[in-house]
Amino acid sequence: LSNHPYLKRIEIGDNCFVNVQSFSINGLNQLKSIKIGNGSFYERRWGYTNMESKSFHIANCESLESIQIGEYSFLYFSGCVGINNLPQLQYISFGPWAFSDSENIEMESIEFL
Repeated sequence: LSNHPYLKRIEIGDNCFVNVQSFSINGLNQLKSIKIGNGSFYERRWGYTNMESKSFHIANCESLESIQIGEYSFLYFSGCVGINNLPQLQYISFGPWAFSDSENIEMESIEFL
């Protein structure tokens, strides 16, 4: 999405992008909101999977005000989960079991009131 610097909103529906290994948004300075539905970015295979290789990052989006992530999204993302340098962030919501089994969640430069 780096080729779309004027993007203002990202909305991903339910059960999208299954078996995707990484999610990264960086430097989209016009972006105001991100909304991800239920069960997205969730690997539905049975058996062993390399969960540590999965990563999630949202960083350096100076206008981003809200992040909403539905239930069961990013389940088994045990790699790095980072939310960094979002100075306008006012609202963040993770549904039940979102990022369940994630062991390394990093949030920097976020002030919760």
